[in-house]
Amino acid sequence: MKPNDPSDPSWPLASPPSDRETSWWQDVFWHAPVPLWLHDISDLRRAVGEVLALGIKDFSGYLDAHPEFVLQVMDQMKVLDVNNATVERFGAHDKEELLFALDRLLVPESVAGFKDFLRAIAMGEDYYEGEVQYQTLDGRRIHVWNSARIPGPDDGFGLMVMASTDITEFKLDMKTLANNAEGYRLVVEAARDIILRHDLDGKITFINQAGLDISGYAVDEILGMSIFELAPSKHHAAIEKRGVGGKSDSSVVSLYEIELLTKDGHLIPLEVSSALISGSKAGEAGPQVLVLGRDISDRKRVEKERSELEGRLRDAQKLESLGILAGGLAHDFNNLLVAIMGNAELARADLSEDLPAIENLETIQGAANQAADLCRQMLAYAGKAEFSVEPVDIGSVVRGISGLLQVSVTGKAEIIFDLGEGLPFAQVDVHQFRQVVMNLITNAAESLGEEGGEIVLRTGSAHFDVDMLRDSAPPGVL
Repeated sequence: MKPNDPSDPSWPLASPPSDRETSWWQDVFWHAPVPLWLHDISDLRRAVGEVLALGIKDFSGYLDAHPEFVLQVMDQMKVLDVNNATVERFGAHDKEELLFALDRLLVPESVAGFKDFLRAIAMGEDYYEGEVQYQTLDGRRIHVWNSARIPGPDDGFGLMVMASTDITEFKLDMKTLANNAEGYRLVVEAARDIILRHDLDGKITFINQAGLDISGYAVDEILGMSIFELAPSKHHAAIEKRGVGGKSDSSVVSLYEIELLTKDGHLIPLEVSSALISGSKAGEAGPQVLVLGRDISDRKRVEKERSELEGRLRDAQKLESLGILAGGLAHDFNNLLVAIMGNAELARADLSEDLPAIENLETIQGAANQAADLCRQMLAYAGKAEFSVEPVDIGSVVRGISGLLQVSVTGKAEIIFDLGEGLPFAQVDVHQFRQVVMNLITNAAESLGEEGGEIVLRTGSAHFDVDMLRDSAPPGVL
């Protein structure tokens, strides 16, 4: 961390308010009982963005492998101002002394907390909270819980106010805090994860605010409900195995995934940890099961999207390989057909038209022409066909590649052909037209996914006058 130059006009809060026109929020900042820091994270966020632009996927691993980057960006997190509570907390005589001695506040253990802040920025989170160790100017080691709203790239500024709560006593005297029921209640109620407790019959005896928000129930509705009412029947066996009925070992913390059935009927995936605790610890008559549940909807969505993307990539690679193979086979086979068709022509030229062998040669030529057409289809599939525009019946062209279309679709897709009869000829390149049709069918099959469905391929003709075209065209086209 480093301070801005007080002589720099961009340092808007370089001195305490001195006139009545000072904004009220500045006064609140200065006199707040909680230590507050005003940071400019523009350069820091830019540095993180440059790393992500390099295609780094494992940002946490990058931070571990590049400690010099961490130290560099720590220096780019500018401190614009601090309030009176911060000056007092860190043992400074005044704000100026603290701002020009920021490096003395950092200890080696401070880096871990700063890494967590960088990860929050890299993941695009809008809120950060985490523990950081500092050393005060009078030499004391303190543990601080920092929390701040992270300004987004679209906010138009990089100013961030971070609140620092001293948790040193909390860290040094856990046993005292353990007996402080009010302290625990505040921690539990402030948690973003579901924390609930139920007895060995499954009756819910406690749930925190996050549990109420996520489940959609009011506290008077959910207390006394069975834990089984919050999960689909397929998860009941897992719940019973991990506590209901007293079957769980109190020395073991169970980790598993289930779905939460909310009041409005939605299913939310949860990562759950549970443990059996004594009734005395829970303030209840009998043993209780303590359950912590974390909403992993975003993680599941990302995993599903990644799996679908990997599947599409594999399909694309398969199609690309098939196209290369088809093109190579078509070229080699076409070379063989040249010899077959050429020799058939020569043999026919040497024979009289009334000989029986003429019919055999015509059969050979017909089969060779069909094979040549198949080669052209394979070249069209591979995208290597030559261009030749001619009037054709597009329905006949589609019928000719119907077999190839059927085998090219993946999953459970089914192609239904609805081809019109007696259509007017269209001026097209047959090979390109075949490739367009195959691409459309392939895209349609991929959009259906694993569930499958019907793909209808229909040809027909219609008359469009100028008014109809004008109504259907995008603005500005006609």
